[in-house]
Amino acid sequence: MDNNDFVKQALGSKFYQEKLAHINTNDWNQIPFTTKEDLRNADVIDLMGADFNHISTYHETSGTTGTPTASWFSRNDIERQIQLLTESELHLTNQDMVLNRLPFAIALPAFLLYWACQRMESGHVAVEKGSSITPYPRVSEVIKRIEPTIFAMSPSEAKMLYKSVTKLGVNVPLPKLRALLVCGELLTPARRNFLQNLWDAPVTSLLGSTETGILYTTCKEGHFHLNRPDIKIEVVDEAGNLLGKNQKGYCVVSTMREGMPLLRYANNDIVEIKEAFTCRCGSEHPILIHYGRSEDRISYHHKTFDMYTLQEAVYSLSEVPMLWKFHSYCGKRIAFEYQPYDGRDYSKQMEQELNNLLGIPIMASLAEFISDETLTVKPNNTLKFKLIDKHK
Repeated sequence: MDNNDFVKQALGSKFYQEKLAHINTNDWNQIPFTTKEDLRNADVIDLMGADFNHISTYHETSGTTGTPTASWFSRNDIERQIQLLTESELHLTNQDMVLNRLPFAIALPAFLLYWACQRMESGHVAVEKGSSITPYPRVSEVIKRIEPTIFAMSPSEAKMLYKSVTKLGVNVPLPKLRALLVCGELLTPARRNFLQNLWDAPVTSLLGSTETGILYTTCKEGHFHLNRPDIKIEVVDEAGNLLGKNQKGYCVVSTMREGMPLLRYANNDIVEIKEAFTCRCGSEHPILIHYGRSEDRISYHHKTFDMYTLQEAVYSLSEVPMLWKFHSYCGKRIAFEYQPYDGRDYSKQMEQELNNLLGIPIMASLAEFISDETLTVKPNNTLKFKLIDKHK
């Protein structure tokens, strides 16, 4: 597909008809970037790129970094999204039972995975993380009863679920678990290896967002190959100038989606396109390296660290914590809070190791982000209102 195909698709929406009204679209570099603010401020209906009778689903971003952004998907869009999962390294079959802990409320991936399971006749159980009906102890009970072959959740959730099931007496590795599907957070090579060793199962990851849908899935080596002609990825510098291969910069995405096409969407992610080489998976397509969101970078004096660098450091520690967080104080001081699996204090050890890995002084301290009770005790509540009480 050439640039004109992306422009033609975008002009199916009123939003782009107005945005490009006075732009020479024959010159790709003259086409302005679409920003998150553009999408947030746009009329939701104007973003729609297909007739309403072709629309299948509507979704929104969580709104954690601002006003939620709308996202429309046509029936053809959904079919393509499902295909990305059914053709991924998950290799779904009718012998699988998928434990889906992704959020269903207004989000996208959980539904896509469910539909992919339906397509491949795989078993499926929804144990949504955000639901009070499926706290950690309940999920552990389900795991013991049905012995899933695939888990789907965020990388952080995979770590907390591991703590929960092992505290509740479930033996890991699980006899039938053969794969993990993770999304929603950055997954660096060190973090991927940690999760694979934790659960003794290979990890497949998704790259994308609510606005874009799934863009790519990882190959068996953990790489995002740029193998889709209906997606165009550009890397630009802070001034918006195009960068070449093997240069880190800001991600600009164009999609051919019918429901809500995107043209030169600057999503604030930091990426790099690695020159094509023959991957051990057999692909010769270029590889996209995702370094995280630009707003997640932190600084110490004249040094700046992206989330990729921070994750690689944390998952290289001799004692990788269950949960962790960096605190940045106006570029003058960086602190590290962590919650270990065993509750022991590794602060001095972590300070030394992080100092060596990142080359700056860091103060580490023990914290509790989630209690053992939350992970192991089923709450005594119910969403059901009883219409009848029987008394003695």
